[in-house]
Amino acid sequence: MRCGETVLLGVVTNKNFLIDILDHPDFTSGKFSTHFIQQHPELTSRKAPAEKSLHHAAIAATLWMWHQRETDRVLLKHLPSGWRNNFYKMQEEKFAVQDQEITVLYRKLSEGFHMKIADKEYFAELFQATGNRITCEMEGHRKTFIIAQSAETLFIHDDGTGSVMLKMLPRFPEAEAEKVKGGYIAPMPGEVVKVLVQPGDKVKAGDPLVILSSMKMENTIEAHEEGIVEEVYVEPKQFVEAEMMLVKINSK
Repeated sequence: MRCGETVLLGVVTNKNFLIDILDHPDFTSGKFSTHFIQQHPELTSRKAPAEKSLHHAAIAATLWMWHQRETDRVLLKHLPSGWRNNFYKMQEEKFAVQDQEITVLYRKLSEGFHMKIADKEYFAELFQATGNRITCEMEGHRKTFIIAQSAETLFIHDDGTGSVMLKMLPRFPEAEAEKVKGGYIAPMPGEVVKVLVQPGDKVKAGDPLVILSSMKMENTIEAHEEGIVEEVYVEPKQFVEAEMMLVKINSK
């Protein structure tokens, strides 16, 4: 087995650093001593994987997360996971790696997935997903990834890149943090019937913001005080979970 094929996930290791040492031309040619690391300080610099490798890891993570949701679903199994009535609006997953943020926009097609990361477009097809291993095709190449999850962190391995650690970022602001910052959350699960404001609108206390339908009853979310709408996080006919952020208002 090549050292790059070693899989050790779920904890932070220096495996990639050790691989860089073993692959260094001076090391492979026998030109090393106990001072090897001091003589090659570039090996200790914290390097982010190449952009293409990061994109592939983020796509693999997105496919794995999609498959997890698809497998766990109980209701509406005749619809694909993440289905929405507005086909033209893509779904998204957000990740952080070191000091970078990666947003994966994606749409499930009849066969495969159309994906966008920054200005790059990809077509990916998921062939197999078993446990923490997925096999998919990206840019015409079939690849196998092994994925482990620890809380909000995903450890992703493929033989070509090695190990990449991605932190899953929330697609919406944390409800508890936003409660004191003008955030309005869904009091219960339901469907968005109407969105009555948009960013930039001025509102006063009592103005309706969003109408939700839950248990065959409509609930109107109203502004508590005067302010300006900063963000609107939902759209009509979207299903929301309880505590999901709906609107943020700046009341300063």
